Amino acid sequence: MATLGMTQLEAVNLLLFSTGNPRVTALDPGGTSDAAEAEYILDLASEIVQVRGWPENTIQTKDYTPAATLINFTSLDATVIRVIPAGKDRGRHLGIKDDALYDFDNDVATFGTTDVTLTVVRELTWDNMPPTMKHLVLARAERLYRRRKMPDAVFDGFLAEEVAEAEIQASRHAPDLSSASINTQPLVINAGGRDNGQR
Repeated sequence: MATLGMTQLEAVNLLLFSTGNPRVTALDPGGTSDAAEAEYILDLASEIVQVRGWPENTIQTKDYTPAATLINFTSLDATVIRVIPAGKDRGRHLGIKDDALYDFDNDVATFGTTDVTLTVVRELTWDNMPPTMKHLVLARAERLYRRRKMPDAVFDGFLAEEVAEAEIQASRHAPDLSSASINTQPLVINAGGRDNGQR
C-alpha cells in the first residue's frame, strides 16, 4: 500500500538534518543511535498530537458492549489512547486507567453488561496518518528534538512558528468533540480564535 506524504524514514532524516547529523538509510527502532533517538522523539510527538482527536483517528458517539473487540472494558485495544463519554453517558467521568476503561465517579473498573456510549480516539501508525497530521507531528518533534540536542531560545521561537503554521493547516479538519465532559480535554484555540469545543 502506498504511503501518502512523507515516509517515517524521511521524517527521521529531517530531524537528524535539523541538528547537523547525516541521513540514514534505515530506521533503528529501539536502538541507541541518533536515528533511534530521533524516531523515539517522533513517536512521542505523534502521541501528543493524536491524543487530541482528529476525524481520521476518532470514532464518535458509539455504543460499546463490555466485551467489544476495540473496547473490551477490562483490556482496551493497544491503539486506544483516549475515551470520552458521549451520548447517554455524557457527563460521566469515564477514562483509561492502566489498560482498562474506568468509572472515576464510582472508582470501579466494572460495568456489568450495560453498554457505554463513547467517543474513542485511536493512535494511527505513521503510514496511516494523513499528510497534514504528519507535518504537525514533524513540527512538534523537531521542536522537542532540537530542545534536547541543541537548546537555543531564539531558534526555539522559530520552531514555535512552524508548529503554529502546521496547527493552522491541521485544525481546518479538527473534529467537534463538544460532547466531551468538562475538564477531560485541554483548551485548544484554533486559528479563528474559537474554542473547538475541546475542554
